Amino acid sequence: MFFQIMHTEWLKVKKYRTFWVLLGLFVVFAISINYFTILLMKMVKEKSNNLFSPLLYDYPQVWQSVAFTFSYISLLLGLLVIILISNEYTFRTHRQNVIDGWSRQTFMLSKLFWVVLLSIGATVLCLITGIIFAAIFGERGFSTENIQFLGVYFLQCLMSLTLAMLIAVLVKRSGLSIVLYLAYLFLENIAQLILTKNDIRLGRLLPLEAADRLLGYPFVEKLMPDTQAYSPWLYVIMLVIYILAVNYFVGRRLLRTDF
Repeated sequence: MFFQIMHTEWLKVKKYRTFWVLLGLFVVFAISINYFTILLMKMVKEKSNNLFSPLLYDYPQVWQSVAFTFSYISLLLGLLVIILISNEYTFRTHRQNVIDGWSRQTFMLSKLFWVVLLSIGATVLCLITGIIFAAIFGERGFSTENIQFLGVYFLQCLMSLTLAMLIAVLVKRSGLSIVLYLAYLFLENIAQLILTKNDIRLGRLLPLEAADRLLGYPFVEKLMPDTQAYSPWLYVIMLVIYILAVNYFVGRRLLRTDF
């Protein structure tokens, strides 16, 4: 069944230009943002008497740095998930899949397939980017210290794409889904800022904010530590709960609604 899903989904995207354009933009932005960050940090390092030494892209700091920058461009993958799912409803391919023998559970797995695959792919690219940039711009030997930030990024990406899947399944139209997805990202940031300003710690446990707290801000937390932060394990637990809860809701939605 898994290979059937893979084959079917591949047939849907192999000639779909939008898919490859967004995927290409993700790769280009991932490399470009990290490169420009390196140039900026070099300038800051020279003018701050090595305040930011060692360089952000040297071991072991490199893992947190690349994961942090990648977290901001996971948005592109979220848009890609929305477009792929919305197309199923626009072109009625979801009905054709059922007519061809797919169960609703299989259709759900086919959408979850993209969420997981894109998250894994982004994490692997994050790993490769860290290795290459540390080899070029770093001065220390390879180290796996702090490599757990790649796992945190995987959870952050999985959370972001799961939310995108939820919105696409509920709305079924790509344009409106994208607007609502972007609106959620904005509104969560606003809610977190309001809660934090009023010393309400629960703002740190919002879905995407929990991942951001785990990733941290390279070096910033050393200069301005968060004295009200929760345990890292609580953030991990909350992310897992959010991801499972959203997937459960999506599954129930697909099982109960009319195709």
